[in-house]
Amino acid sequence: MSRFPRLKVVFKGLVTLVILAVGAAVALYFVQNRPHVERGERPTPPPVVVETIPLRPTTVQASITAMGTVQPAQKTVVRAQVGGTVTAVHPQWGPGGRVTEGETLVRIDPADYRLAVKRKESALAQAEADLALEQGQQEIARQEWDMARRADNATLNKTSLALRKPQLKKARAQVQSAQADLEQARLDLRRTTVTAPYDGLILERHVDRGTAVSAQGQLATLVGTGSYWIAAQVPVDRLVAMCIPPGQAAGTEVTVRSQTGSATWEGRVLRCTGSLSGQARMAEILISVSDPLGIETTQEAGLLLGDYVEVVITGRSFEEVARVPRSALHQGNQIWLYRQGRLRVKPVEVLWKSATDVIVPFDFAEGSRLIVSDLTTPVEGMSLRRAGLLGEGEAANATQTRAENAGGDS
Repeated sequence: MSRFPRLKVVFKGLVTLVILAVGAAVALYFVQNRPHVERGERPTPPPVVVETIPLRPTTVQASITAMGTVQPAQKTVVRAQVGGTVTAVHPQWGPGGRVTEGETLVRIDPADYRLAVKRKESALAQAEADLALEQGQQEIARQEWDMARRADNATLNKTSLALRKPQLKKARAQVQSAQADLEQARLDLRRTTVTAPYDGLILERHVDRGTAVSAQGQLATLVGTGSYWIAAQVPVDRLVAMCIPPGQAAGTEVTVRSQTGSATWEGRVLRCTGSLSGQARMAEILISVSDPLGIETTQEAGLLLGDYVEVVITGRSFEEVARVPRSALHQGNQIWLYRQGRLRVKPVEVLWKSATDVIVPFDFAEGSRLIVSDLTTPVEGMSLRRAGLLGEGEAANATQTRAENAGGDS
């Protein structure tokens, strides 16, 4: 009975060995007979089709468009220099009235000032008479001094008091004072007539005929019509393209267009105010427009003070440059070029930006074309094909097709 358990153990061991041997044989078979995959060359991806445009050297005139407000170049509050009652005013006295330099704006009642002139003339005549009398008294005093000296047979020293020199000085001073008083009275009389300091437009009137005014009282607000200013706001980086003159030199030409009509005016950049305005931090420039009301040119429409106008400023000229659409500028300073079927990424210096284009120096190799279509993953040197041109395979198929068609026709 003891033999059977041992035989069972031996039998299980033999079965295990057989299974292991069969598994090893099967594994060896598969290892020795595994399929061999031959590696070939990786297929070349087809060229990416791109839209291109030619690059040509050109000259570009920069132009800056901005908005601005019309304001007077000259503005004066006309004041009375003497007091009195207004007796006459200019025929166009009132808002919108036009006046010419030197024309009478206001007359103040001159009666009191004429009387003052007469009084001062009388005072001057009295002072001159007193001076003549004192000069005679001085001559008498000198003669008496000489007689006394000869009578005493002695040497007497002349004194200024004995010769009435102080009295003569006083008389002369009174004459000079009377002359000054008379000149002041005449000046006050002339000031009763208030004239226009320049060709202008009456903006406001503060008095009318019959109004009593005091010295330094306001009469009217006057603006000059020789020129108007336009205060325009432009981006700070646009200033480099403008000619802002020092002193009184002529600046960049400007075309002004009103928002309320079709009229245009010509002006020039006068100066930069040197400050930034508004939350947008724009630079403020002043533009001068001569003859804004068309007085000399007989223009039908005139600029209106306070009008919000469009200004087109002619900037500097850029030579030997290329125009690049803004959509073709990448990362602020790169463009993509098509050259001999390959992509070239070129950094550029942006000289100027307009609403649609950027201006860059023209320093491109011959045959380069600008890529204007978008690339998902641009890689320097990647293969490209211009839209509208056939690839090598397509060109071969097209050639074969044409040849077959030609053979069939024969």
